[in-house]
Formats: sequence, structure tokens, C-alpha cells
Amino acid sequence: MKNCRKTVSLILALLLMLCSASVGGMTVFAAAQDDGQTDEVTVKVVNSGLEVTAGYKETMYFEFEAANMPKDASIHVFCNGEDRGESVYIYVKDATEDYTVEAKVLDKDGKVLTTSDVIKVTVKNGFFDRAKAFLKKTFGTAGDAIMDVLGAIFMRIWIFFHR
Repeated sequence: MKNCRKTVSLILALLLMLCSASVGGMTVFAAAQDDGQTDEVTVKVVNSGLEVTAGYKETMYFEFEAANMPKDASIHVFCNGEDRGESVYIYVKDATEDYTVEAKVLDKDGKVLTTSDVIKVTVKNGFFDRAKAFLKKTFGTAGDAIMDVLGAIFMRIWIFFHR
């Protein structure tokens, strides 16, 4: 048993020498950090600001990324506080009212480790926004062109009467 310990110690010493390098008079080597400190788990949105404006019934896409996640942790996305499942992406379709989106890192027991900032999405739902969505749904991309023509006509009428 005594010889086994010496052999293990010798192997560890050789590995330490192989993994070390001399830098400016100091010897630097790779070692496991065991100071009780752990890196903080973070999650953030990748492709959006924290306040977003969306068109009436417009599909919106948000992507999140996390850092320093434990092995058994997962990212869950939330819309208006409701868990929409494990994913780093969330698509919101056909929204007609304002909503919020966020992500949380959960451990294997469902405990929240960290939460992203909340994205507040304001949905434009005025008369013209609804008309544009209706025309786009009915006529496809031609609906945008029709809405642009109607907008130009209404603008000229408004200018004519407000001279």
C-alpha cells in the first residue's frame, strides 16, 4: 500500500510538471479552483431590447442564452408569467394585446436559479394596425401595398382639408 501511494504521488508530480509553464520567472500550472466560489448563473435575451413594439398579430421571436449553468439545469421561457416549456427560443404569434417575455434557469427540482430581465412588448392595435393585419392576412404581401396606397390617399385628404 505504501508503494502504491508513492507511485500515485510520483505520477501526480510528473503530470504537474507536464502541465506547468514558466512565465516571466513564475511557474503557472493548471489546477482546479477549490475556493468555495462559484461563477454566477446568468440568463439574458440575445436578439432584442427590453421594450419592444410589435404590430397587431405580428409574430415575434426572442432568443435567450445562459452562462455558467449547472449540468442538470435548463432554460425555461415564460410569456405573461406562464411557463411555456424548456427552450432558448420563444415565438409569439397573433398577439392582440401587450405581453411580457422572460427566461428562467431552473435546476432539476424546478427551483429558479436566476431570471432574465423582463421584455415588455407593446402591441399596436389601433384601427389602421388592425386593418393592415386584416389586409395582410387576406391578400398576403399585397396587403402591405394596399395599406400603403390607402395610407397615402388618407394623408393627401388630410393635407387637403388642413391647409
